[in-house]
Amino acid sequence: MISPIQNRATYHLRWMCQTWWLFDFSGDQMFGSDTMWKSEDLYELILQTNKESLKLCKPGASIQQIHNYSVAMLRKGLNEIGILKSEASHSYHQLNPTSIGHYLGMDVHDCSTVRYNRPLKPGVVITIEPGIYIPSSFDGPERYWMADATRLDSGIVPREEDQPN
Repeated sequence: MISPIQNRATYHLRWMCQTWWLFDFSGDQMFGSDTMWKSEDLYELILQTNKESLKLCKPGASIQQIHNYSVAMLRKGLNEIGILKSEASHSYHQLNPTSIGHYLGMDVHDCSTVRYNRPLKPGVVITIEPGIYIPSSFDGPERYWMADATRLDSGIVPREEDQPN
């Protein structure tokens, strides 16, 4: 049975997509404790990937390097918890076809022309957004069918080693 809360959230998201409303839909949407506990290990993997990726956000590193590290971490973790049958890239790509993050400018996604292999400089703002998006056609363990999508978003300003982020 779909709850009134689920109906409102689904309607709101559908309205935003149909009206071309620009948004960065972030936040946890877990409906019912059964769903939450079934995907707790998935959440923990994404949380750990977020924390480790944030540690790499230093001047001189690139979003591409951070992305490659996060993909390796997520592939390994997804294989360990049984979501992926192998760590092959085509298996992972169906669960996350996006980059680990992007530059932030005056608007949420206005820096799309900045290359991801460009070294980060102090003072730029980037996002770190590890996530897994489980499609309805997913051929994995049944316990994850209700997880749908889990993503954590962080904004960060890369700083030198002696400066706190």
